[in-house]
Amino acid sequence: MRGAFFNIHKFVPGIGTLVPFLSFSLIVSDELTMSDRQLFQQVLRHFAMGSSIGPVFAAALFALNAREIFDVVLNSSAPTTTLVILVLGFSSYFGFGAAITGFVFIVMDRDPRKKL
Repeated sequence: MRGAFFNIHKFVPGIGTLVPFLSFSLIVSDELTMSDRQLFQQVLRHFAMGSSIGPVFAAALFALNAREIFDVVLNSSAPTTTLVILVLGFSSYFGFGAAITGFVFIVMDRDPRKKL
């Protein structure tokens, strides 16, 4: 099906009258297809890039001792555990943010309606 348009409000009763901006069109195109595996691999690459930036940001915070965060970690009851949790938290936060942003960029890059 090349360039077929589907309006979601035709398939879900009442959604077209609920909120006007909820009626959007989905485009199915044979030109720019990507398998789920390729999409997952690309999103995983973005997650890996973001996850590697997280510990760098945490190290910068500790090196600059912003808001005395390193002193708080060292004076906690379990400084090693606190440090690991904090670095893993930054890593996962940056990783998920990069994965979501990468997914949006990949989808928008594959949009056949974009103007060159």
